[in-house]
Amino acid sequence: MGRGTRFGLPPGVPYRHDEFIAFLSVSDDELECERSAEASQNYKISKEMFGEAKLIEERSKIITGGMEVYKPVGGFPKVSSFLNFRCFIINK
Repeated sequence: MGRGTRFGLPPGVPYRHDEFIAFLSVSDDELECERSAEASQNYKISKEMFGEAKLIEERSKIITGGMEVYKPVGGFPKVSSFLNFRCFIINK
């Protein structure tokens, strides 16, 4: 492996020197402005996602709340303890 392949860009990745120089010449104030604009956009997106998650949670509560009607009066039988008891008797 030659020095050029180790320290250079991988094949197929374009290198534009003028864009690189323009990036280096950007001031810290401009970068901070871009970061704050990006952060505000991300905040809006996260706020929308939070609203969607809240809506989904409310819908799921409505759906599961209606399922309580179908629950037996005495509750669900404890099938697992019954099966463990049968296995204990059979194995004795």
